[in-house]
Amino acid sequence: MLRAFRNLILREGGATAVEFAIMFPLMLVFFINVIVMFDGFRANRALSVASHAGSDLLSRFQENLSSKDIQNVLATTSAIMGQYADKTDPVIVMASIRNPFDNKPDLQLVCSQSNKSGKELTKDQLGGLSLPYVPEGDSVVLVSIKSTYKPLLVNDLIGTITLEDVQFRRPRFIKELNFGC
Repeated sequence: MLRAFRNLILREGGATAVEFAIMFPLMLVFFINVIVMFDGFRANRALSVASHAGSDLLSRFQENLSSKDIQNVLATTSAIMGQYADKTDPVIVMASIRNPFDNKPDLQLVCSQSNKSGKELTKDQLGGLSLPYVPEGDSVVLVSIKSTYKPLLVNDLIGTITLEDVQFRRPRFIKELNFGC
């Protein structure tokens, strides 16, 4: 047995076969992980583009939104994510936040809607957000998308990855946007 193995290594073709047997599995795992990583970056980019577009759509409304309007914006935001909306089942939250004229640094949640029941933004969650500066009497629109990405391949090795993006915009044409909550 050892003699056959030694002959295999000493011959040029044998050394190549041994090298191939060692390197091929490593290169295959590396290749698969590169594919999974690239797909994860694409999912994150789709999520980011969708949150930008959703916040931009909300900021352009010139009057308060009806429940049908907000459902259309939620559906559009989900559609922008494309195939990743189906794969990751995102939670899309849209909210209007204001800073009233009261000489206090507190912010108030005007309204919040989500594509998943029970996932709306609450007043208690406002403190945990990295909100931009909102002058008194002004408001911002928030769009948050959170999803769990499951890799295409080697799901047990990598597991799941949580993707999240939060965007803020000021309403462009009115002082405060109300979703009819």
